[in-house]
Amino acid sequence: MREAGERLHEVTNGWSEDRWNLPYAAGKWSARLIITHLAHTEMALGTRVRLALAVPGYIAQNFDQDAWLAKESHTPARESVDAFFALGRMNCSLFESLSAEDLGTALTHPEQGTLTVDWVIHQLAGHQRHHLPQLERIARMPEPKPPAWSVADIVRRLVEDEGYRAGLTARISSRTEAPEVIEALVSYARGRQVTLGHALARQVLTAAGVSWEAV
Repeated sequence: MREAGERLHEVTNGWSEDRWNLPYAAGKWSARLIITHLAHTEMALGTRVRLALAVPGYIAQNFDQDAWLAKESHTPARESVDAFFALGRMNCSLFESLSAEDLGTALTHPEQGTLTVDWVIHQLAGHQRHHLPQLERIARMPEPKPPAWSVADIVRRLVEDEGYRAGLTARISSRTEAPEVIEALVSYARGRQVTLGHALARQVLTAAGVSWEAV
């Protein structure tokens, strides 16, 4: 598992937001959704192991990956990456400390019947190896071309997409966003209109440390 995590870091380190939004194939999950799902699985199966070790006769709950992902489909990739590696390190430390008796601890799954802690750990390791080739495929794709933009497009995404708001705030704060985009957003924020779009534009600029009020 540590090797798979190191390889995942090697593959995805330094990716742009546009690359994180690329799917590995038409109609499939984007890299951002894959890494969020991987973090979810570290959380879910790591918790399953801990409960099995702590609760005699533990009966596991189903892990509905699609239901979890639907609630966090806009999570910024960087947050999911950080969660994946933090949870992975905790899980590996626990798993490596377990005795043979611990690994043989039984639990019950409503669909898969009787399992052991060792089985769950191997399931988690196999799960990482299953998704790693998908990220490797995305890494080999050409760098996405920046999409054409307009102020109207930016405002629409600010209103509709919380993940985009967080990403735009981070890019403006680090000054990695295109200067013309920042200038256009400042100009828009200075408008006298009282709309949700104007409020969000002002919120993003303020959070990023950019003054938008006319001097």
